[in-house]
Formats: sequence, C-alpha cells, structure tokens
Amino acid sequence: SGSNTFFTKANTDGIATCEDCHETRPADGFFGTAGDQTFEGLTQTFKVSHMRNLYHKVGMFGITGEDFTSDTSGVHLGDQIRGFGYLHDGSIDTVESFISSPVFNINNTEERNIAAFSMEFPTDLAPIVGQQVTLTATNSAVANPRIDLLIQRANTNFASLMLGGTVKECDLIAKGTYEGAQRGWFREANGQFRSDINTVIGDAGLRFVASVQGPLTYTCVPPGSGTRMGINRDLDNVLDGLDNCPTVANNDQADGDNDGLGDACDPVVGPDADGDGITDSADNCPNNPNPGQEDLDNDGIGDACDLPPGCS
Repeated sequence: SGSNTFFTKANTDGIATCEDCHETRPADGFFGTAGDQTFEGLTQTFKVSHMRNLYHKVGMFGITGEDFTSDTSGVHLGDQIRGFGYLHDGSIDTVESFISSPVFNINNTEERNIAAFSMEFPTDLAPIVGQQVTLTATNSAVANPRIDLLIQRANTNFASLMLGGTVKECDLIAKGTYEGAQRGWFREANGQFRSDINTVIGDAGLRFVASVQGPLTYTCVPPGSGTRMGINRDLDNVLDGLDNCPTVANNDQADGDNDGLGDACDPVVGPDADGDGITDSADNCPNNPNPGQEDLDNDGIGDACDLPPGCS
C-alpha cells in the first residue's frame, strides 16, 4: 500500500502514503511504525503504533456501546477476544473500522484490502507465541493435540533479529492448582517441566495432574520469558512457590518480623506513599492505591497505573 496516495496529513499541504507512518525496518526495530506522531486530532499526542501484534488482537467483532457480543439486530458475532481492540485505548473493534475513519479517504474495497495487508506485517516472533489451551478432566480429546503442537513449536528453531539470532519459537509454561495451591511450571530443554517449588515432572505426568487436581492452562510465551512468566516472576534466586516475596527480588529472603512475608514486600516495613498497605519497595504501582496488586498483563506495572492491555 506504500505506493497509494489516499489521505492528506492534517499539518501539511501534501498527500501522505501508508509508509509515511508505517515502515518495516527490522534492523531499527520498526515493525509497522516510522516512530512519528499521529495526526488524527486526538486529545493527546501519540506515536504511530507498531503493527506486529495486529494478528493477535484480532478485534471485538462489533461495536454497540458496552456490548461487543452482538450487533444492533441481536445477532451473535462470535466469541470475543478479552480486552483487545485497536487505537490507543482499545476502543475500535477491527482494523476495518479503524481505517474507515474520514482521515483515510478510501472506499470499502480499499478498506478491506488494506486491512488484509496490515495483517501481513512481520512480527519477529513465531505465530505460536500467545497461543494457549486449557486442559481439563473432560476435554483431553480437544486439548491434547493442541498441547502436542505447543511442545513441537517449543522445540523448533526460529530466527529472531530482536532476540539476537536463533531461538526456539516459544517457551512453554503451564499454570494451575496443585494440592490446593496455585502452581506454575516451565518446560525445560530436556522436555521435563520444572515447577515453582523446584520439583520436576514429565509431560504425561503433568497432563495427568489436570485430571485429578484441576485445569491446567498451557501457554506459548515469548522466547526467553518462560522462567519469569512460569516459575520465577521476580527472577531472583528463589522460585515463586518458595519465595517469601515472589514479586520483588530478594535473594536474602530476609523476614525481620518472622511473619512469612519477606521484608522487601512486607507492608509494615518501609514507606507506603499511597497508603494502600503495600510498602513502596514492593508496590507495583506505588503512587496509586492498589492493595490487590493486580497486574493483568504481567508486565510488573500494576493495573492501577498501567495502560489497558492491548493498548499502545
């Protein structure tokens, strides 16, 4: 679409092309953005976002105010993708809706063609990244083939410029409940799954856990992030299930008041600027009260002070 001239920049007298805003230059980390500011007349100034995760966000399949599950006639539009939309605040349901804005002076056929082309931007990650399946006691016929695929892709080499060369397509983790406690597992190179309490179990054994202990959710996460997302969130020397402060690195495991909560995240140790009961050194959002420490996208920044998941 770079050769098409189809909209006018608001701050110039010239005609802009697609590639004036969206470039693919992997060596510079550009996967569908040129790093410039947008000009849609928004209330804030935003950079043109990258396009590498359009395929993952997919869309909400219908805008009708608060309800994205059906159109105005009440027709069900399909299963929704939780929280994912387009624009800086995720408020646009599909790529087609976004480029139907008056700033893009194009017809319906061009909208569909450009939306399809947008999905072709490279991501520098394998398509398996982000895929997920939950195994239960009753759905093994459906879930097991998908788990087989996740394992296969986790064994497959992939060339990534941003990750510095050849890596595996993904790291495979699993999350679930075992003996009444939340547990995580990370698949190691030898095919064994290491838990967050430093035990090891084979593939078949872990799948059996789902039939007797409760559902297990398997996820192919970006290469190199499996340990952090699966079994050691703060990447210190102590795995999550053994860590007295699993969200804040504390190799010494110091616990001055012997309450089982490490000093690094004990609300009675150190200042608490926002008064939410979590000491600043342990608070993932120290300036906004968030006693539950919710962090939906697991980026280390609490939801109370983070952009909504899926937003640029």
